[in-house]
Amino acid sequence: MNLAYAVITFVFFSSFHKYSFILIDYEINLLHLLEKLANGSKVDINATGTTLYYAPGALIGGIVEHECSLQRGIGYYLELVLYIAPFMKTSLELRLKGVTNDRDDPSVSIVFILYDNTCFYLDRSN
Repeated sequence: MNLAYAVITFVFFSSFHKYSFILIDYEINLLHLLEKLANGSKVDINATGTTLYYAPGALIGGIVEHECSLQRGIGYYLELVLYIAPFMKTSLELRLKGVTNDRDDPSVSIVFILYDNTCFYLDRSN
């Protein structure tokens, strides 16, 4: 549960850039992905985007489909998922639809290369 609160705190405070205290569309979209990933979670954002309520749920896994905002690349969403996926109760099959490469976020290929290399170095059982 603390991980979910830490993630939301990070997402919420990232919208304070450029002196704006309003959640941006792609941040709201990321919160909805988090809502799909955590069974029983609830995201409530007021109409102006200035107030956020998040009730965390259980990280169950399973098949999740999500249409990402076109303002950010899929790598933006994968970064969050890679942090919480190891804590899921069952395996996660995630299907994201959106921009695969942009100038602000790592491409999907780069995210998977980094992930594979990290798993290789962490798995020293050989």
